Amino acid sequence: MASRRLARTGLEESLVHHLSARNINSAKELLDNTPLDLSEVLDCTEEEASRILSRVACAVCPEAHTVAQMWARRALEAHHLPFGLRVLDEALRGGVPCGTVTELVGGAGAGKTQLCTQLAIACQLPVVAGGLGGGCVYVDTEARFSGARLVEIARARWPERFASELQAELLTRGVTVFTPSTSSELLQRLEGLEAVIIERAAKLVIVDSVAALVRAEYGRERLVERQALLGEQASRLKQLAEAFRIPVVVTNQVTTRQQSTGSSRLGGFTPAHPSERAGDAHLAAALGTKWAHDVNLRIALETGEHGQRCLTISKSSAAAALSFPFDIGAGGVFLTAAPYPAAQQAEGAIAGGATTANLMPGGGYAAAFFSP
Repeated sequence: MASRRLARTGLEESLVHHLSARNINSAKELLDNTPLDLSEVLDCTEEEASRILSRVACAVCPEAHTVAQMWARRALEAHHLPFGLRVLDEALRGGVPCGTVTELVGGAGAGKTQLCTQLAIACQLPVVAGGLGGGCVYVDTEARFSGARLVEIARARWPERFASELQAELLTRGVTVFTPSTSSELLQRLEGLEAVIIERAAKLVIVDSVAALVRAEYGRERLVERQALLGEQASRLKQLAEAFRIPVVVTNQVTTRQQSTGSSRLGGFTPAHPSERAGDAHLAAALGTKWAHDVNLRIALETGEHGQRCLTISKSSAAAALSFPFDIGAGGVFLTAAPYPAAQQAEGAIAGGATTANLMPGGGYAAAFFSP
């Protein structure tokens, strides 16, 4: 990982301090120098500078693995972090996959932060109880994280584990919260998360939300700059997920797009607000197609006109496109009816949604899904 701090590349401590005094603190900053440049910085020969560059390059370069090695490693590592929603976890082959980036996309109040809070608790459960046995790093760009809600969900969902004050205190200590206020600050925070993950024994990284700051600071007239920044953030998140073999979860907002004739609108869901139903517009995930390609798993959350909620597996290499009716209570998110096949829709649109008939337990697609 090019952003790795030099102190973790195997260089001598005196050399690390020498480079730090010259504002060279990461592998990337060092590798941006030629042997000649570095020899002038360190007052050494070009050959010595070349050896230093080679050592650091070898330390951060990803190693090649055979499929057999990767398969053997799977037996020793956790593969998923369960949501705690049995049918959804089964559909996802275990839950949120480790080593990848998962996106929760939806409008305001759809339930994204509720799911994130739920995962921040679940990751701290012992491995034998379905958790990852480690802490969580929560990057809260909208200042909406609630410690009180964290404890409330934990006690309602896992009363046997978090009933006492001591258990609740240990739970809250296991979540490290950062609140960057600008896009550049967010990127800097992501670049420094490696040390935090190691120090706090974190097993989960959450960014809620990845869209808030960049959409506020970069309008359509600065689209190229915005996409470049998002690319850097996505690259950093994927590096963290792969290097530590942990799940990285981000939330994304929605935007309104014009719908082409004949395409499906949100799988049959009628948007709750009249402003969202005007003309041929439909809701879609924000940040564009390039960002969508950086996400390994996308789960969309929607709220219908009459308050019914739907969660849909929109993008996955391992799971079918299914929609799950759900609701939110004291214990967080819980499923309310059987899943059904998600409707086909345009690329980039929020997946999911259902007609009233499909939401009825035991009827339509739901009955077919659970039939023997």
